[in-house]
Amino acid sequence: MVPGARSSRGWISSASAANPLDNDGHGTGVASILVGNGYTYSGDGSYGQGIAPGANLIVLRTDDARNKTPWGTQAQRIANAMDWVIANQAQYNIVAVNMSTGSTAGFTDESLTGDPNLAIDQVLKDKFATLAAAGVFLGASAGNDGATMPNTVEYPAADPNVYSISSVNSSGQNQQLCFVWGSQ
Repeated sequence: MVPGARSSRGWISSASAANPLDNDGHGTGVASILVGNGYTYSGDGSYGQGIAPGANLIVLRTDDARNKTPWGTQAQRIANAMDWVIANQAQYNIVAVNMSTGSTAGFTDESLTGDPNLAIDQVLKDKFATLAAAGVFLGASAGNDGATMPNTVEYPAADPNVYSISSVNSSGQNQQLCFVWGSQ
């Protein structure tokens, strides 16, 4: 975690990792965007802070390493994490879920036509519907393949109950990567 960000709970659904700590920096970067307290950069004196600096995080890591977990495995871990959120939503007042991940299949509509992972994605779809009905905001990365798969969205962002998060450059073109952290 970055200075000023805090986590009230940590959980991991991967049997191969011992703790929910971020092993590649991406989750830490997203956490700082979400809940980082105010800070001043030492290099140029500029000020920054997260968009909700008073919020708490519950970290539910589902990937072993940077894009190395097959989608079927990761999707099952996400399903397990969503079960935890459903079971604990009221206790921890969970109002939002951010999923900074996606499958490698791109979709042009929410029907998931041609989905090679339809069975597990259908399981996720049901869990997302449950959370959305409970008023939980769900957001997910549209994907990192906008340059090679234009006009597509990866799952879970392709789900009708999940808000798709993406970026464009100053010319309005899809970005290949939304964020670049440290040594990635």
